[in-house]
Amino acid sequence: MARGALFSILQHRPVGSFLDLFSGTGAVALEALSRGYSPVWCVEKDRDALTAIRANDRGAGLNIVAGDARGLKEGSFADVSVIFADPPYDMALEMWAALAGRLRGFLSPSGVIVWECSRAVDLPGAVGLTAIDERLYGRTKFLFFEKSVNS
Repeated sequence: MARGALFSILQHRPVGSFLDLFSGTGAVALEALSRGYSPVWCVEKDRDALTAIRANDRGAGLNIVAGDARGLKEGSFADVSVIFADPPYDMALEMWAALAGRLRGFLSPSGVIVWECSRAVDLPGAVGLTAIDERLYGRTKFLFFEKSVNS
């Protein structure tokens, strides 16, 4: 339900590249690919999850990056339309603190970051990012961020 809702929200934004952090099985990335996003990257460090992503991809065209999202360097990606991050819920704040600054640099001018976490989590602000929306689905929360106008 939440994934369908996410893509309903995103349908009003320009389609371009899609970066799926903490990809798990790659289901969100495959959905992005099916909705016209290209290229689509998956970043995942768990060996079993990487095996699942590769099995689920079946030549669909995902770009798979094996590694910890925290290891992504400035400039690893550019002009990304949508960055989707679904870290383990108990690590959402830690991952936000580690990644928010770099993710801003990956975004296209009209790009959006979608951060999935528990509805109980409140993310702090991040330099250069503006919160633009928040949606609740059961125990799940999607937080949406864009580049700040004056940064």
